Amino acid sequence: MKSLIIFLCCILSGRAILAQTPSRTARTPKTTTVITQSPSATQAATTKPALTTKSATTQSPVISQTGATSSFTKMKIKLPFATDEKEFFVQKMGHFFVLNGDIIVGNDFPKTMSYSVSNADYRWANATIPIIIDPSIYENNLGDYVHAAISNFNNLTELCLIPRTNEKDYVRIVYSNTIAGAGLSYVGRQGGEQSLFLSSSNSSQILMESKIGVMMHELMHAAGFYHEQCRDDRDQFVRINGDSIQDGQQNNFQKEGGVARGNYDYCSIMHYSSKAFSKNNTTTIECVQNGMIATCPPCLGNRIYFTDDDINGIDKFYNNASRFPCKETNFPDPRFKSQMQFPNIYPSASQAAMAAFQHRAKLASLEKPFFGGNATTYLDKPGSNMIKFVGAYPNFHEVRQGNNTVGGTVFLKSTSAEWQDVLLSDLGNPPIDDFAARMRATQNYAVRNGYVGGFPNFFHKDYGKGIVCGTVLIGHGGAEWRDVPLSELGNPALDNITARMTSANDYAFKNGFLGGFPTFYHADYGKGIVCGIILIKKEAGIWRDVIVIEGPK
Repeated sequence: MKSLIIFLCCILSGRAILAQTPSRTARTPKTTTVITQSPSATQAATTKPALTTKSATTQSPVISQTGATSSFTKMKIKLPFATDEKEFFVQKMGHFFVLNGDIIVGNDFPKTMSYSVSNADYRWANATIPIIIDPSIYENNLGDYVHAAISNFNNLTELCLIPRTNEKDYVRIVYSNTIAGAGLSYVGRQGGEQSLFLSSSNSSQILMESKIGVMMHELMHAAGFYHEQCRDDRDQFVRINGDSIQDGQQNNFQKEGGVARGNYDYCSIMHYSSKAFSKNNTTTIECVQNGMIATCPPCLGNRIYFTDDDINGIDKFYNNASRFPCKETNFPDPRFKSQMQFPNIYPSASQAAMAAFQHRAKLASLEKPFFGGNATTYLDKPGSNMIKFVGAYPNFHEVRQGNNTVGGTVFLKSTSAEWQDVLLSDLGNPPIDDFAARMRATQNYAVRNGYVGGFPNFFHKDYGKGIVCGTVLIGHGGAEWRDVPLSELGNPALDNITARMTSANDYAFKNGFLGGFPTFYHADYGKGIVCGIILIKKEAGIWRDVIVIEGPK
């Protein structure tokens, strides 16, 4: 049985272990890398950090076996996919017994310390995991991260995570403020309802991308995967420094024997970081090459993206079920959505709409670049498969989230779109303060130049040779254009910008697209009014709620 875990290229060059550059092209990795959106901002490339050499030693790559503390209990457990029972130190968290920080292996309810299915059944039938997102997730502002993590599985792997209807076996994702760490999950399908917990540790003080990655990590456990650094052959690849581990946490590095696996992957989303459970900010995990200490790749402890090998491992583990791409992704969201209500500081709806586009462009420009498959540092060189965001636009839906108001936003990737400074004269000199006229002018320019569509970011400037306008142009691989009957859009008022934008987005979502926006062209060819709509394909970007009105702290 093969699993997710794969070996990252180890290159004998100064004993440094190099991270494998993602090479997957069939499923373009998602990214949150962007560029500055002001019309003529410099697009400087951010290069991947170079690895430095660390003096090699002949130290034996084994864990320093410090004794268990009173917070751990020794129990004999037969883990999913294991062939025999084995003794482990487990930690009590609330009602649950937890292995290695976040794997639930039993509870103190009437049925404890045993799994309810056979080894053959720990995988989810038809590579499909029914999910219930508990209301507590939304109440604690974790809903967007859960939705994003689920989307990454559905868009990148053979697994299909769907809203639970009447399925007997399913995962309930729940918020808990009583567990240590960021989350807890069982490994594999348990039979009946099984809980996956997210805690308050995951709702603050870490980057949004990392919050999504934590959720992906826990869902990987639920899908049947263990920690990479806890493989029974890990001593060939890492050394655990027990003296650097927090007192009482040494038992969070136990080997999870009996795990089906492939090659070792230092960058896997299932690998601990080099300072996991560190008591003094020193290294708890060192990388090993040919029995000697080597410099770890900077992606060690990744909680942002799936590596290519993560994706390949999932697909092989689920026998290449050919569910890709999963279409059943419309998870119910209990939060109330309403049309965008613009602040009264804008004298016109046109200016308000332009301000909303500018806001999203600025947010895109502030996105932090990073390395890897799901989110990558941009390298502007031939042969690079690195990705960035080139723009974003609002879908004009709002939701109240705690004290804040957030608005739906679609971010577009460089694999499907590009950003250009375009002379206002090349756009036909539309009135600079007319939202609909500029949308139409941008669409005309896009089509003339071989694109399926485009939109302005509504930044413009004169650098001495005429006004240039920031423009996002979308290729045919990232979107499609349709004439849609006005009735199928819900008959929005043609002069209502907000209604036109929300109705286009809703139509796109109902028809399996990531999002959509109107060209602001419409006509009646004798069978009723039709409206030009640009429909964004799911692989062309990501959808995210962003704060548009920040409430009191």
